[in-house]
Amino acid sequence: NVEPQEQADEVKTAGRGFLIITAAKVWFLITGATIQLGLPILFDAAEDFGVFKIITEAISLVNMVMIAATMQSVSKLVSETPERANSVVNLAIKLQLCLGLPVAAGYAIFAGQIAGLFTDPELAGLMRWSSLIVAASAFYALFVGYLNGRKLFVKQAMLDISFATLKAAGILGLVILGFGV
Repeated sequence: NVEPQEQADEVKTAGRGFLIITAAKVWFLITGATIQLGLPILFDAAEDFGVFKIITEAISLVNMVMIAATMQSVSKLVSETPERANSVVNLAIKLQLCLGLPVAAGYAIFAGQIAGLFTDPELAGLMRWSSLIVAASAFYALFVGYLNGRKLFVKQAMLDISFATLKAAGILGLVILGFGV
């Protein structure tokens, strides 16, 4: 039996969490639009934007599954057993070392074959570099899941906002500095 005050506090926490996470997702959309609209202006050739899209779409296929599965699993386990949250995170780190890093390594190893599917072997080098994003995303997702499971929605939103901001600044900044795709 939950006391009415506890129930009201949970509703407030969930409501505030919804608002702050929504704001973080809106920021994610804004930074994504900035990248998508800014890159064609910054690139010297339209083909460069096409190459960027191929690379990012290829890693998105891997990341979507890994991020969603990790985030939801960690969040569920942490919320169900908050007293074991640290153990869940430690286990998730070990799992990502055994699963996430090998997936990223496999992506790097088979980059030549993946590039071949796009009939452009020159994509292989960029795909190998992008495997670092796959590895980083595996760990990012587990910390987002932890914060969500602990109902630390402001910290989760700050992590999401920081990630989106650094991603946009990094991508646009490297292009501005002349590093290209």
